[in-house]
Amino acid sequence: MIEKHDLWWEHVQYEDCDNVETKPVLIIGKNMHVMALKATKTDRGNECSEFRLIYWKEAGLCSETSVRGIGT
Repeated sequence: MIEKHDLWWEHVQYEDCDNVETKPVLIIGKNMHVMALKATKTDRGNECSEFRLIYWKEAGLCSETSVRGIGT
């Protein structure tokens, strides 16, 4: 069952090409539709609306990870 704040692995298409990879996504909402935010290990600093995951190891990720804000 999908729950809010879960990390799931999903097929995600890159923004600048047609490549698709399996990436972690953070579940932020669950009503009739599931809403998920992309996660990335690339640190873009303050240039992008991203939020670093504090407990990335406990979540089963192998490296420090950020979650992109909505619309970024």
